[in-house]
Amino acid sequence: EYSGNEGASWVVIASNLAAASRTFAWDSIPYGSSPGGLWRIISEDDPTVVDQSTSLFALRNGGGLAYYVNDGSTAGDVYCSAVGNDSNGGVFPFAPKATLQSLIDSRDLEPGDIVYIDTGVYLLTASVLVGDLDAGQSTNRVVFQGSTNLAVGGTVFNRQTTSGNALHLQRTAGIEFRNLNIINAGQGVYSDEAGDCYFIDVRVENCSSAAFAANKSPTNYF
Repeated sequence: EYSGNEGASWVVIASNLAAASRTFAWDSIPYGSSPGGLWRIISEDDPTVVDQSTSLFALRNGGGLAYYVNDGSTAGDVYCSAVGNDSNGGVFPFAPKATLQSLIDSRDLEPGDIVYIDTGVYLLTASVLVGDLDAGQSTNRVVFQGSTNLAVGGTVFNRQTTSGNALHLQRTAGIEFRNLNIINAGQGVYSDEAGDCYFIDVRVENCSSAAFAANKSPTNYF
């Protein structure tokens, strides 16, 4: 059986298979794409014998995947229907992550993926690091999309100490940040050997060193 929604529902993909065969060639194309895939095996001789995958997998059959981050409130939210929690998978709007770093660390972001970061103030105690394993492409970027509900403040990253970076892009490429406010950092955005990155409607305020800084980072757009 296969679940594309973290086990909320299941569909049978094969039956009457002999356990001795040990393998099954699965044509996944009819099942589309999902960032929250699981497999489950049930014995037809004894339905109490059950096992399933312990980690989510991404099923990619064309197009990017969506991920979700939210703070501790749904007030003014645009994308999520529940508050964030880093024990969530962050793959559905009803179970978002609480921090962007947790989402980045737990998911393999690929070109065309989009991470929705909903309305609220996110208190950073360290830089949010985006590295080479989560790079996009020049024509198909990984997008980090902040809230478009600017009337209630949008999405705010507060580094709190006016030291350190808020966003650190390290040896990556094809990244795009949209609709984000960054405050109280040493450097709001530090691009370190990162290229072809876009920052659209990103506002940086009250930084002790610089709003944007770059090291060996060609063709970035601010």
